[in-house]
Amino acid sequence: TALAYGASTGIWLDVLVETSDAKTAIWLPIGGAGIGVLGAWALDGSGHPVRPGFATAVNTGFQLGLGAGFALGVELEENLRETFDCGGFTCSRRTFREKELFTTMWAGATIGIGVGAATSLLAHSSPGSGSYVYMGGLWGSALGLMVVGQTDETKHFGLGALIGGTVGIVATLATAGIAQPTQ
Repeated sequence: TALAYGASTGIWLDVLVETSDAKTAIWLPIGGAGIGVLGAWALDGSGHPVRPGFATAVNTGFQLGLGAGFALGVELEENLRETFDCGGFTCSRRTFREKELFTTMWAGATIGIGVGAATSLLAHSSPGSGSYVYMGGLWGSALGLMVVGQTDETKHFGLGALIGGTVGIVATLATAGIAQPTQ
């Protein structure tokens, strides 16, 4: 997770500063990955034992947050369509705004890591419960996408993934103590 978060932070910074040279663009993700790994190594070697389940919760938060950030970015992109006149008809086209999309993804991942760490520390989560919540969020997003695909004419897939994922996460968080997923 530390390596992936560091690399994704580097990619996000590349997009923000609009790096166009491939020889230069690779260094921020590599540097970010290195800093992430060094940070994890320092945390692990700090003398404070890392509780079982903490890494799983942080990884779950990172992945679900990244997915939620992507879904939010897609939904925002859908709402930012350009309309123009095309021979007496109103046409529209999407305008891809990579800075906004990558920012929502990075922010989602960052918030997810914080929520995963806080949840693990406050609820003493196990590796099994972290995986349980991850699958709840993943399947909730998939079901939200399917419902939108079948029922919503405007096809707000990002919103469907966000709502479904949130319902899945909340449901599995609420039932993890009862279900007691295996270690």
